[in-house]
Amino acid sequence: MGVKKQPDIHVCDRCGHETTDSSDRRGSEEGSLTLNWRGSRGGAAYNGDWGGVNHKGDGWLCMNCTDAFLEFMKGATRSAG
Repeated sequence: MGVKKQPDIHVCDRCGHETTDSSDRRGSEEGSLTLNWRGSRGGAAYNGDWGGVNHKGDGWLCMNCTDAFLEFMKGATRSAG
């Protein structure tokens, strides 16, 4: 008897939605978004020294959270299409 392979589970990093379809197909619609981000946050102390922290990461968003992210970013980026 062969070993049954389990499908990959994709979990949305925003809402926790789980799916085995990386394009998050729901009925006649599908969509997902893979993100990479980086940035920093810092400031000056009273003595003039500067300090801060760097941020970076990546994530996967389901179809619904992709829609919410694109609405949030509307006007901040130009569409390629």
